[in-house]
Amino acid sequence: MDQGSLEMWLHPTYKSNHHGPIKPRILTLYARISIGIDIAYALDYLHNQCKNQIIHCDLKPGNILIDKNMFARIADFGLAITLPEYPSMNLCSSSTGIRGTTGYIAPEYGLGCKMTTKGDTYSFGILLLEMLTGKKPTNRMFRGGLNLHNFVSLSLPDDVIKITDPLMKVMTSANKGDDKRVEDCLTRMYSIGLACSKTSAKDRPDMRDVLYELESIRNIF
Repeated sequence: MDQGSLEMWLHPTYKSNHHGPIKPRILTLYARISIGIDIAYALDYLHNQCKNQIIHCDLKPGNILIDKNMFARIADFGLAITLPEYPSMNLCSSSTGIRGTTGYIAPEYGLGCKMTTKGDTYSFGILLLEMLTGKKPTNRMFRGGLNLHNFVSLSLPDDVIKITDPLMKVMTSANKGDDKRVEDCLTRMYSIGLACSKTSAKDRPDMRDVLYELESIRNIF
């Protein structure tokens, strides 16, 4: 894709040329909301609109490609699974093998539980939290029981600005100037990420509901 992967945007490598350092490209909050909507839309299609539900199984920034118009596309379906028409067929992660990338894999898969669309929902939640904080779920700060989900949960609502990607905050402040509205928007976005990445699969929302909520946030931003 023309604009590379979401990974490149969230975690840019700092380069330079004969003129000096090259300023990294930065995604504004509005752009991150829109990218979240694009991903949620695609997952809603895979989970709710295909004849047989499709589980991507490896949702992460490196598998989200950005086109020339800054629309996001889910890529790399190499690990994807089409759910069988007959639910009795065995799709337990213990028999199919754990699929995905460390940090984004739903916790129930490690216990050998049945693979469902809620596994993608978990990955989306972690991805959304990463988009907002700028921190990978595998960051070295996450150890001793602390993970990205808990880090955000413990910081809301009072420290919502403090935990947000500082690069995004610079861009947001320069373009909006409405700190209260930005803070409210971030709080709602973080809440979606937390809901999607809950430990229990049954407590995670359907991606269609996630899509509607994200669209409502963008409409008032």
